[in-house]
Order: sequence, then structure tokens, then C-alpha cells
Amino acid sequence: MEILHQGFDGFDISFKTQIRPHFAAILEEARDKAIATRTEQLVTLNNISMHVSESGAKGGYRYACNTGPLGSNWFFKKPTPRDDWGIRASVRSLPLALSGVYSAYEDLLKVVGALAGELEADCVSIGRVDYAIDYLLDDFHLSPDQFVMHSRLTRTVDRTFSEVGRSGRVHSIRIGKMPGQQVALYDKRADVFAKSKHVWWEIWNGNLAARGLPPISRNHTRNRIWRVEIRAGKEFLKERKGIRNWSDFKTHCGTALADIADAIRYVTPTEDTNRARWPTHPLWLDVQERIRKDLTEMTSPDRIDYVREFLREERIATLDQQMVGYAAHQLVALGVEDTDLTDQSRLIAERLAKQIEARPDKFHDKLIKASDRCRFL
Repeated sequence: MEILHQGFDGFDISFKTQIRPHFAAILEEARDKAIATRTEQLVTLNNISMHVSESGAKGGYRYACNTGPLGSNWFFKKPTPRDDWGIRASVRSLPLALSGVYSAYEDLLKVVGALAGELEADCVSIGRVDYAIDYLLDDFHLSPDQFVMHSRLTRTVDRTFSEVGRSGRVHSIRIGKMPGQQVALYDKRADVFAKSKHVWWEIWNGNLAARGLPPISRNHTRNRIWRVEIRAGKEFLKERKGIRNWSDFKTHCGTALADIADAIRYVTPTEDTNRARWPTHPLWLDVQERIRKDLTEMTSPDRIDYVREFLREERIATLDQQMVGYAAHQLVALGVEDTDLTDQSRLIAERLAKQIEARPDKFHDKLIKASDRCRFL
């Protein structure tokens, strides 16, 4: 078993404070414009830039915003004396993988300070914590029947089905439900391809390079990358473990996650009819040891610019593909698809240039909108 990545993968937190009223007015205007245009709007509040979406979120949060793929999702309520808890944030997985949860927390405080003012130490509430370990495994086959857990916990199984309708390989299992406790074991390679999260190859290979190990190729790791996630929700953290604020998190989070990994085990089958007596699988023994010993984070803060450039190049490649598709469509519509390739390219370029030259003001407006959309790349 080779470790590709280890660290926090999700972190939700609420703040007992409210944004300043004039910031709420700016967000309200941006939200109205987002609804009218059905496009996120860029705003800058006290040097903090974020995209404002057209909808809010559960819990009375009127404004849903984000600070890009290397930032966080933010949720704000309209300032009111009836509700002191006016700000919630959810840190995305990329900044956690690159810089870790402690750096992310400091960044959150800077944003809250800029939008609402300084906080007192007990004015934060931890809502959810996800901890992930990515393994490079040979010949591992996930079996739903090899999980042992309390009877009250639910189990969700995802399978890949064959063309004839028979169930095939199991690629994901989730035990438990949020906002309680949950364990997930799933094919991370398949998840990366399904959700186009190809930046994870850069993170994995960066972690391997830091240990002097050779990189892995996305074309030669089929079915070999598995992720274990230990998830603790608000109900479990507060009601069962007494973890409420940042100080509690630093002191007791490791113990809380270790308790989940002990209560929900992946085991090795034997002839014993009592599955509770089946020995813990070597993979799970490693998970338990790593969580119990130390919540280590494999971080690469020096690779942030590299990852941002990777995301930018990925966006450019997507736009290139879209442009080629539109060009082919236009040539067919014009009835000139049978002409020479060089003539086709020249025709498309000339038509595009004429469109821009005919309405430079309109093109300038599109440039501004595109600049807003690409602000965080």
C-alpha cells in the first residue's frame, strides 16, 4: 500500500457575526443581477473578491458566494438582530490538499475580519470535518459484506452495471449518514474521471515527488486508487463529542475521527459465523493507525501557483475544444465543409474578425464578463 495523499478534505464552519450592512447591499444588487443574467457576478468587498450566485442556501443564508477553486464557498445572511450566526464557510478540497486545514482557518478569519470585523475566540462553530487517505492498491476488490458496524447505521452501495444488467464491480460504499458520522470507501480514480477533477494527478504526483518516488500515470492505475474518508457532521461533533469551537477541534478532532474508524470497520472474512469477530482488514488497520497516531496532512503550499496554472491550462483546453466544435458547426451551416482545410480555417477567422470589428463595444463587454468569470484563475 502506497499513500498518495492524506489530509482534511472538507471543513465547514459558522461564525457568530454579521457582514456589514453596506456589504449586504452590494451582495443584494449582485444577486439580483445574477438572477437576471443567470450568471455569477463578481464583487469585491474590502479587497475580498468573490462570485455571487443567483440563489442562497438552507438555514436562512440569502447570499451564496465563492472565492474560486482554491478558495471556499461562503454563505451570508442579511444582518438582523434576531440571528447572530450570520456567516458560514465551507473550505474546498484543493486548498485543504495544498495548504492544510490550519492555513485554511487563518484565511477564513481574514475574510471574516474584512467583512464583519474581528471575532472573539468562542464565536465559531465547527459544522463538518472530512478526513481522507488515498491509497495506491494492487488487486483490491471492495466488498459490501466486509463492513462491520452498528445495526442502526445505514449502508449505501454503488455498483458498475454490465450491459446485460448483472451487477458488476462495487466502486463505492458509504456507511452512516450526515450530519452524524459516516465512512466512505470508494474508487477515487473513477471519481476523478467522472467529475473531471484531473488536478488530483498533480497533487498525488507532487506528494510522491516529495518522498523521492516516481510519478503515477492516469493510464496505468486502473482500479488501483482507493480513498477512505472519515466524515464527522455537526450532530456527531457537538452532541456526542462536545467539539464546538476551534480550540475543541484542535484538541479532540483526532480522537473523534479515530472513534468513527473503530466503530465502523472493514474486515477480512473467516469461517466464523459472527462477522463482528472477523479480523480487521490490513487496509483498515493502517487507516486506524494513521488517524489514531496523528492527523497528518500532506501539503504542498509551494505548488499553489503550479496548480492554478494547471487549472488555467485546463480551462483553455476546454475552450479550444468548444471553439473547434462551433467552427465545424458553422462550416456545415454555411455549406462549405467540403472546402480545403486551410480555406475553412481562414473563413472562420475572417468571419470572427468581422464580428468583433463590427461591434467592438459589445466585444469589450464580453471581455469584461469573461475576465470576471476567470478572476480566480
